[in-house]
Amino acid sequence: MTSPMAPIHCQQAKDSTFLLGNRFLKQHGQATAGRADLLFTIHFEQTLIGATWLRPLDNYLWLRSLFIIPEYRHQGFASALLKHIQQSLGQTQKSSGIVCLVKPDLSDFYQHNSYLIAELASLPKAVQTTFEPYLRQHPAWQIFIYETSL
Repeated sequence: MTSPMAPIHCQQAKDSTFLLGNRFLKQHGQATAGRADLLFTIHFEQTLIGATWLRPLDNYLWLRSLFIIPEYRHQGFASALLKHIQQSLGQTQKSSGIVCLVKPDLSDFYQHNSYLIAELASLPKAVQTTFEPYLRQHPAWQIFIYETSL
């Protein structure tokens, strides 16, 4: 088992690292970020092991495709990446928070990382309109929110 105490590096991907981060996500069957999206990566011992991206949606950022290579899961890397994003966005972005759609088996993970369950009706209309088709197709999924104003 790998220790997350070894050298890890999280960053917002730009230019060539944006392309590498998207290639990584595509290679692992994940949705890729568009140019207007914010893409973040995590490296362990200089190896790219994970990535995620956020899409502006009304006054929120929609967290998409959080992916860590399977052999690096359950070791704190995804939490480290989320913490980096939360700290980075708290300093640079003017948003109400981060929203995401979560499969039931990941609810505990998001709650452990300071995300709260949110009701669809409590979110802005643009978020509701975007999330409704996903929730109809996957009724067990939940909405979680990390409020940057906390």
